[in-house]
Amino acid sequence: LLVIIAYQSFEFQSASSKRLEESLLKERAERGQYYCQRIAYEIEFLPNIDATFLKFLDQIVNIQPNEIIQIDLKNGKDFLPLWKHPLLETNTASNKNNLCIKSQEFNFKGSKSNILVYIQTTSSLKTLNKLKSLHQMLTVLLIVVVFMSALFSIFMVYAKHKKEKRRIQDDMRQKEYSNQQEIKRREKVASEMESQMH
Repeated sequence: LLVIIAYQSFEFQSASSKRLEESLLKERAERGQYYCQRIAYEIEFLPNIDATFLKFLDQIVNIQPNEIIQIDLKNGKDFLPLWKHPLLETNTASNKNNLCIKSQEFNFKGSKSNILVYIQTTSSLKTLNKLKSLHQMLTVLLIVVVFMSALFSIFMVYAKHKKEKRRIQDDMRQKEYSNQQEIKRREKVASEMESQMH
């Protein structure tokens, strides 16, 4: 029963966490898509990556400080870094926990291009992931405790059964010994009576 309760609790928590995570990711993806489209529009409007465009990028980044990690331009098969967070490591953008939003395709310098915006994981998502891990750990711990309790119960039943079996065997040995003693006593009485008759 406890295993079933633990499993149902785990399923409910997983479903709730999944819905919340999807909602948070959707909200971030929509915001990232907005950034992508604005940057793509600006880069089409200003056909050169110059100081004006980089100033525009700074304005975009300042809308949500510390949210955008990196902005890249995919021009054909080439990747051109446009902006990178100055305080974060270079490999942060490739972190699987971060979100990469890609703009719709547009033409830049005669090639099909996309804007890629890398957004880092929010504290809400990090907290949610920690809670999911904690809940999974507690559920596993509960199942282990229940399993160990079941094993202990089986062991106790087995020990009780073995003790009862030993008691029955002792009783049977005692009765067998009493019967043998009674047989010997009767044989002795019969022998004495036979002697008296002689």
